[in-house]
Amino acid sequence: MQTDGSNWRSDREWDGRFILRIVGVVALVLAAIAVTAFVVSRPAPPAPPPPPPPAARPLTALEAAGINFVLDHQRSVASRVAATITAEGRTISVQLAYTGDMATGSGTVTAARTRGDALLEQGNVFLRGDQAFWTALGVAGPPPGEPGWAAVPPDFLEGKVFYSPAQWTAALTPSPTARLEGGTYTMGKWSARFNGLGEIVGAADSKGITLNHYAVNGVEADVAPADPNEVAGAAAALGTDHGPGVPLTRDQVGAWAFGPAAPPSGHR
Repeated sequence: MQTDGSNWRSDREWDGRFILRIVGVVALVLAAIAVTAFVVSRPAPPAPPPPPPPAARPLTALEAAGINFVLDHQRSVASRVAATITAEGRTISVQLAYTGDMATGSGTVTAARTRGDALLEQGNVFLRGDQAFWTALGVAGPPPGEPGWAAVPPDFLEGKVFYSPAQWTAALTPSPTARLEGGTYTMGKWSARFNGLGEIVGAADSKGITLNHYAVNGVEADVAPADPNEVAGAAAALGTDHGPGVPLTRDQVGAWAFGPAAPPSGHR
């Protein structure tokens, strides 16, 4: 016990107050820990649901005009095309560059992990590859000798190797049943993706629309602009001395086979 004048207090009273202070501090610390644990362990509120996708709707007159402008344009310009093609029960892929008027083009065709060359000259299609390539395309017999080109008829692989822009753009031409959902345009069973459709506020804006993808009649293609001079130069280099090519014909049971080689005279 302390007895300094009137300022005395019991040692027991001093110890009791000290202990109470310690208990209070510990209680505050424990309370803070409990609050923190509650906040951390509490599950986060659920994320808001994503906005609903834009509903398909009819085209405005300006949008229809813009799409028509782009489709007309595709028939006359050069393009690079990366496509997956389903034809005659087979699926092949192509990497091509060719002009919209079907005058010239070249590239590669891949079937069953084998690759061959493709050449377009004034609407005529030539292919070149090894035995495995032709077998993957359903053609019987040994491949042509040097220079190795075969002239394929318009109905080979349903004419989809160099798929004519005149054909696929016609299938996408807008009608009252056409619909637009975001940047995706549908015309019946077929579809395409356009850039810039949402920016049309006047007729002049139609020229800013571009097409980058289409899916028509078993051809799903990514499309990009190409330099026509580069396209022509690549085709000329690939097709040097290609000759008339060995024709593909149907045999007696309707399977594709190589026909007799045409005479080379009169052909380059």
